[in-house]
Amino acid sequence: MFQAYNGMAIIQMVFEDYESSLENFLKAGSYADQAEQESGKNLNYIYNNIGLAYTNVGMTDSAMYFHKSCEKFRLADGDTYGLAQTYLNLGPLHYELGENDSALYFFEKSLEIRENYPGAPFSGIVEARLNVGRSLTALGDYGKAEKILVQGMNDAEEMNHHILKGRAMEDLIKVYSHTGRYKKAFEFSQAYHTYKDSAFSIQQTKEII
Repeated sequence: MFQAYNGMAIIQMVFEDYESSLENFLKAGSYADQAEQESGKNLNYIYNNIGLAYTNVGMTDSAMYFHKSCEKFRLADGDTYGLAQTYLNLGPLHYELGENDSALYFFEKSLEIRENYPGAPFSGIVEARLNVGRSLTALGDYGKAEKILVQGMNDAEEMNHHILKGRAMEDLIKVYSHTGRYKKAFEFSQAYHTYKDSAFSIQQTKEII
């Protein structure tokens, strides 16, 4: 029952049916303790999933609570790589609240773990770097942000990772606008919207498959 509800919720999240996704993650959570006893497996990642679901429906306080709960479990379990994911999820919550110093703190912690963790997927490292770049942009450290974002965009292009490349382009537009390079911002904006339409179609097809 735990796996069934959790699986349905993940699929619903992919298709942006966030209300149903939250409902099923919560149902999965209600079975977590019993499922852990029967399977002998650590299923604390359900707190991570519920936190993401609350983030998707805009309930920041609830999202923060579940991600913090997940952090406690992962610290107790010594789940270092899981902590990188938790910090990557806490960062955007602080970013949305305008707490950019806190957002940068969590993004940098996530990046540090991923860069030093054996076998960490390169896409996860690039994702963490882009989040650091986004926070630096919000804090006005445009020079450092640009360097990180350009590298992230190039890395994403090499991996053919459409979502990460689009995110890098979107944040670079802000950097160029804030630094008075309006021609470059305009050119990037045109390229971004063209790329986004194409990338969305490709990504949507992959997700449906």
